[in-house]
Amino acid sequence: MPKTHFVEHLKERENQEIQDLFVVAQVEARTTREGNRYLVARLKDRTGEIEAIAFDAVDQLEPVLVKGEVVEIRGRVERFNQVLRVKMLEARPVPARRIDLADFLPASPHPAEDLLQKVQEILNTLKSPHLRKLFQRMLEDPELRGRLLRAPAATTYHHNYLGGLLEHTLNILRIADTLARMYPHLDRDLLLAGAFLHDIGKVEEYEITPAGIEVTDRGRLLGHILLGVEILNRYAHQVRDFPRDLLMRLQHMILSHHGELEWGSPVRPALVEAQVLHFLDNLDARIWMFAEAARHPRAPGSRWSEWWKPLGRMVFIPPEPENETEDLFG
Repeated sequence: MPKTHFVEHLKERENQEIQDLFVVAQVEARTTREGNRYLVARLKDRTGEIEAIAFDAVDQLEPVLVKGEVVEIRGRVERFNQVLRVKMLEARPVPARRIDLADFLPASPHPAEDLLQKVQEILNTLKSPHLRKLFQRMLEDPELRGRLLRAPAATTYHHNYLGGLLEHTLNILRIADTLARMYPHLDRDLLLAGAFLHDIGKVEEYEITPAGIEVTDRGRLLGHILLGVEILNRYAHQVRDFPRDLLMRLQHMILSHHGELEWGSPVRPALVEAQVLHFLDNLDARIWMFAEAARHPRAPGSRWSEWWKPLGRMVFIPPEPENETEDLFG
């Protein structure tokens, strides 16, 4: 049964009973002055958080209300001291098959399958049969494909939501394709292959749970750049007679895409395509950051954003353009 009661709409259900799935963000047992135990929790979904409280059936509720877990809550929406909350009456554990991550985490506004289809359409235009075979092997692997459909591009700084990695990758592929036509001396196959592969390690760097985006042990110890090279090697070795020189250049595209040693790359770009890829990676991330900052004005009606840490500045918020631009994701 799909989730129907989201936190942002619970004000419309005041003084009514609800039953739905929520993530337990926090939970704490407390004691009243009379010595009676009660529970205070924070429940959340993709739209926000709400306080929840339970005075009855504490012994039944407490083992079910585990931080980070999805639970089915039956309760009554009420207002206490002008604050909306849920008075919990019952809680049940939820089997994994009933959990849709998109109910609990923000996601790209563009369906991930549509994004991946557009990525595949571009990769299918590559001239190299070895590259086409490589990407066919990768995208036909159900595990890798599933991870790619969910993966964010980051935990905080840009495209930090379900499908964010695909959105970021498609943006870079499209810009790279345009630049390859503008500058014919660029190796289009290498540039586009690098655009697809540069962040592929993030499918193993991050673990997606209803509670949020977590960095895996391998992600912390190795990082997405090395993980990306491992993934490339794994699939390239499945392609018969994959050229060693081509593999080396693809490895370099991944290893150098942060541009500088102090920015996390073990080598600096030594191929013009690698340098272009670094610029495009940074370009798309920065455009996203500016757009996100503009959605957070300092005050209602302000023409300046809050201080945006990733950019190290406030951003000017211009009026909405009168002319609509084409949505390339459509």
